[in-house]
Amino acid sequence: ALLAGVLMGLYLALILKKSNTKRKFEQLNHRYFKGLNYLLNDESDKAIDVFIQLAETSHETFEPQLALGNLYRRKGEVDRAIKLHQALIAKAELPERYRTRALLAIGKDYMSAGLLDRAEVLFSELVEIEAHTPEALHSLVEIYQQEQDWLQAIKSAVRYQSATNRNMSRPIGHFYCELAEVSMTQEDQVEAEKYLASALRVDKKSIRAHLISAHINQANKKHQQAIDEYTLAIKADSSYLPVFIDEMAACYFALKQ
Repeated sequence: ALLAGVLMGLYLALILKKSNTKRKFEQLNHRYFKGLNYLLNDESDKAIDVFIQLAETSHETFEPQLALGNLYRRKGEVDRAIKLHQALIAKAELPERYRTRALLAIGKDYMSAGLLDRAEVLFSELVEIEAHTPEALHSLVEIYQQEQDWLQAIKSAVRYQSATNRNMSRPIGHFYCELAEVSMTQEDQVEAEKYLASALRVDKKSIRAHLISAHINQANKKHQQAIDEYTLAIKADSSYLPVFIDEMAACYFALKQ
């Protein structure tokens, strides 16, 4: 709280320095320090009420209030973060550049609170209007992972990769492997093999894809094909050999090698 107060104080000093009227200066000064006093005395709810009033009357306090809400979220006080950020959104005639930043903040608040459906709606809106797209897409990938919606996770990861030029081949390959595992539980081997092929197209060194494929071949008594997949896994990363050495040995034993 002390750090937040200091930072907000510095920011307010800049605001007041630029303020055009003495009256405006005095109003912001009084309200701000009233809120700051509550904050430093650990009376967060009273501080939030004061800062919400500031949000309703001035755009100039947007930055410190946004930062304060983020601080509440990091401290685990998500309800307070949501309340403060929603007040920023509710302000009439809020400039679009501010509104989208507040939407991003509330989306992160919802994620922290486990309200994934609400967070998904906000991040999807930001992607649609092309505002803070990389951050929104990255958050959507996290949401879809938690929801185990692998197709949507792949879609968002591909878009995130395109927007940032960051290599997402490994997580995308992982998502395809998850789909392959789901298909196997549904006894749909053909579909599983399609997903594994997609995984390897995206990430040629996907050890998991090779191992799943090896297990499928081994279960179908195609021991040589299984050995081939295990060998490819070794070539990708030999440090994983202890994980599947016994299964690989069983294939050689079945072939009397």
